[in-house]
Amino acid sequence: MTDILNKSIVLVLNRNWQAINIRTPQEAFCMMATNVATGLEIEGEDNIRPVEWDEWIMLPIRPQDNAVQTMRGPIRVPTVIVAVNSIGSETLGTRFRQGG
Repeated sequence: MTDILNKSIVLVLNRNWQAINIRTPQEAFCMMATNVATGLEIEGEDNIRPVEWDEWIMLPIRPQDNAVQTMRGPIRVPTVIVAVNSIGSETLGTRFRQGG
């Protein structure tokens, strides 16, 4: 499952919960561990909550989750993270272009 670390599968939202980027789990873990982003624990349509890194690494792995194995055990791969201090796309180094 280490291949999953380098696939761009994690949606990044700004603090207004607007999509601004897609990152790899490796990048998402770094963002979460440095408090640049929080993961979203999603349980169905009505239960979505931000989770900080210290709690994230303790979350159980569900059957539908991707996970990576570490020396301390498996860690759930987030599907969505929220960038803590970003409003627009420039904060994370992505610029969307208009026009055609």
